[in-house]
Amino acid sequence: MIKKWKEKVRKAADSEYALIFLCLTSFAESSFFIIPPDTLLIPMSLFDPKKWKRFAFFTTLFSVLGGVFGYGIGMFLFNQVAKPIIDFYHLWDKFDYVKTLYANYDFLVVFVAGLTPLPYKVFTIAAGVFKMNLLGFVVASIFGRGIRFFIEAFLVARFGEDALEFLEKHFVIATVLIALIIIGGFLIYSYFLR
Repeated sequence: MIKKWKEKVRKAADSEYALIFLCLTSFAESSFFIIPPDTLLIPMSLFDPKKWKRFAFFTTLFSVLGGVFGYGIGMFLFNQVAKPIIDFYHLWDKFDYVKTLYANYDFLVVFVAGLTPLPYKVFTIAAGVFKMNLLGFVVASIFGRGIRFFIEAFLVARFGEDALEFLEKHFVIATVLIALIIIGGFLIYSYFLR
């Protein structure tokens, strides 16, 4: 089943409509869809490495736009749309936990959710529900999503199949490690270098 799925993704990534699929997937995943845009971004960067920056840019742009859509769902349509999405994915325990995180670290929470394999859609909807500052939300999303997608696309474009194998095997560890390094740098700067 996984092999068939990979073949379908590879065919989509190599089609003339690949960029459209990538933009739609990036937008949808940030608010209601389960399949991450990485599944298209990575093979597209492998098939056409000269365009990796373009692919990463559009993935980031449409992911952030989808995040703003998720924010709007949380702010204006929580009962009608957000609750059924959270019910469908069985995410109430995560949603309650996110609520406590937003009370203390809203910008950092969105940044980490955008960078790591955490379910970003939960955080976009929660940002609207908890009325996070929209500009702060967008900035955190641009940095979190952008760092993730640009690093992935660069690695695959630069190192080819080796990077693809590494990302398939160690994606979660790699993104969490990058997030920890960035957060560590931010904390060191905030507490010791300011």
